[in-house]
Amino acid sequence: MAISLKKLFQQDQEDRKLNWEDPTVRKEVVARDRKRLQQVYWFINSNRELSPKDKYFAAMILQHADKPEDYQQANRLAKEAMEDGYNPAKWLYAATLDRYLLSQKKPQLFGTQFEKKGGKWQLSKYEPLTTDKQRKKYGVPPIKEQLKTAQKLSKQ
Repeated sequence: MAISLKKLFQQDQEDRKLNWEDPTVRKEVVARDRKRLQQVYWFINSNRELSPKDKYFAAMILQHADKPEDYQQANRLAKEAMEDGYNPAKWLYAATLDRYLLSQKKPQLFGTQFEKKGGKWQLSKYEPLTTDKQRKKYGVPPIKEQLKTAQKLSKQ
């Protein structure tokens, strides 16, 4: 029997807690991410009916991939989960869209993505015309809070 999307999601989240600064750990997690990605695509391509929660789990795993098409697929699944009433998918919809846009060398809309430059964390390039009201609709904190979060990350 195949592993559940919930279990894959739990494994994915546990790996996010590890020390990514350690090259050995990073290599091991990337290998596990690739395996989880294959398993998620098996679920998607198996024509199984996925619940909104399963779509959320799959989208979260897909957003940890490294290809624009994976981010796009994650965004589609998060949108479907959100439209089907699974509220945690709202933030994930915004985050996957931001990640996809950044992968296309475009500014993110909501300001959910951070990057490390010169040893310091910063908010990745974002669209200044997106309002905090629009961010709030998707559970994304106001841009000032996101900028403060980047500062806090840099101090850790």
